[in-house]
Amino acid sequence: MRRLTLALVCALLLLPGAAGGAAAPKPLLGIKGDPARFQSQTGQVTVVRHALLGWDQGLGWGTPFRTLLADLGPVPMIHLGTGDRPPRTKLEAISPRAIAMGQGDAYLTALNQAVSEWGRLIYVRPFAEMNGHWNLYSAFKASGAPKDPNHTTAWFKKAFARTYVILHGGSAPQIS
Repeated sequence: MRRLTLALVCALLLLPGAAGGAAAPKPLLGIKGDPARFQSQTGQVTVVRHALLGWDQGLGWGTPFRTLLADLGPVPMIHLGTGDRPPRTKLEAISPRAIAMGQGDAYLTALNQAVSEWGRLIYVRPFAEMNGHWNLYSAFKASGAPKDPNHTTAWFKKAFARTYVILHGGSAPQIS
């Protein structure tokens, strides 16, 4: 029943005029890669540039957030992953459990500050494709077997919720 209700709400939101009588805005499609090449191949112009970030990238290593967001503008889209810095990107820098327990708060708070300073539209995709076994933060292996206790669905949900609250400027009680 919950899925049906969610599907109906989504369908209503997609109807023209659903947002207070105005036509629904066109979606902004983002790309990872060269926008000029994308435009030459498709004829489409995009203003959204996508980057996949390892944990602590933009703060502790790599291009600083301010420069990174400007390079991805006018509408940056950043994916937050839990991988370590290159060339060790197949290794995890932080687990979902550690994020849920607050061990990644310094990074998330710095990202919140960078987004605030950016002051414009930005997409943040925390831990996307969580059901993809290839993602370090996924709770399951390719076989479908569960990963270790630091990578359960429950820890993932708590890590995602904590990330959401911090990136939206939540108070300390909301975060904890």
